[in-house]
Amino acid sequence: MHEGIQAWWNYFDADMSDRIELKEFLGMLENLEIYVEHQRHVYLMFSLFDRRDRGYFNFEQFDDIISENMEPDFLKIAKQAKIRYV
Repeated sequence: MHEGIQAWWNYFDADMSDRIELKEFLGMLENLEIYVEHQRHVYLMFSLFDRRDRGYFNFEQFDDIISENMEPDFLKIAKQAKIRYV
């Protein structure tokens, strides 16, 4: 499964920086035909991958989520969103 995840990553990491920034993430959602009504929800989804709040996530973080080896801390994410958007 890891090889498939790596191939998917390579497809969406357009600039081959080993980082998916928000712009690339938006492209990923569009390509997968995932349409989100509210911009705030896009940022919440992005923060599930960007666990360190750096504005990007790397393959290791992506692989953890996709492989279900990591459970996001939804309470922490919700608190961060409340601070950010309220």
